[in-house]
Amino acid sequence: MTNALGAAPSIVHLSHRENMALGRLVAELVEHFPQQLVEIRLFGSKARGTAEAESDIDVLLVLEEYNEDLRDQVLNVVSRINTESANMMLAPFILDREGLKAEQQKRTLLYRNLRDDGIRLWAKKGTDPWNEEGVEVVGRQEDVKWEISMAKEDLELAREMYERGNLRTAAAKAYFAAFHAVSAALLTENIERAKHRGVIAAFHEYLIRQGKISLTEPKVLDRLLELRQKADYGRPPGITSDQVEKALADASAVVGECVRFCESWLGRTPPL
Repeated sequence: MTNALGAAPSIVHLSHRENMALGRLVAELVEHFPQQLVEIRLFGSKARGTAEAESDIDVLLVLEEYNEDLRDQVLNVVSRINTESANMMLAPFILDREGLKAEQQKRTLLYRNLRDDGIRLWAKKGTDPWNEEGVEVVGRQEDVKWEISMAKEDLELAREMYERGNLRTAAAKAYFAAFHAVSAALLTENIERAKHRGVIAAFHEYLIRQGKISLTEPKVLDRLLELRQKADYGRPPGITSDQVEKALADASAVVGECVRFCESWLGRTPPL
């Protein structure tokens, strides 16, 4: 936690020297720019605890409004601290509120990294620039709706094929129902992946681990994909009725959870 005087928290995986430099940076920026500063946030490998010896200390500085004169003043403070701290490698990245909001609306990779991995060092009292309530994701509403419709259509086809005894097609459609549902959920974060494994990995990273969507069995997507691959490429005796029945139940659970999540998001997101 931070306090009103601007004292930065001590980061466990940083060295004493790095923590001292960050603490000094926070204190001096808050002292010199109390009205202009919105938030100071550590991000990148130093925040994640994956830094190497030569890694910079990436620090996000959110300002009320950006102008070059203010930027130069801030950079002068950072440069002086770096020099006086035995060539510390504090690397500032400056955004103003509007710039951060633009990144937020697009749910860019930069924004997600700042939001999910960043460590708040200081924030102006009563402000939370990371609150996404009411912030629309630009241009993805129709894409989300289309993916949802495909998920529902494939799930219905999977059930129909199962009833007809066409297990191979039923298994494939069960997987694709879940795939489209997960793709819809990821689009609420403006995330797309080209490969199936990439979609599954992104779903776990950005939605499951962040607690936005909960599944009773986190590995269900991997299981559905494996059954679909076995149905498409496996040799006899192939897949069983019990396996496909389980796949239908799994796909139904994934689709149901993702559809609820997406419909809630669509309800909060005004049309363009």
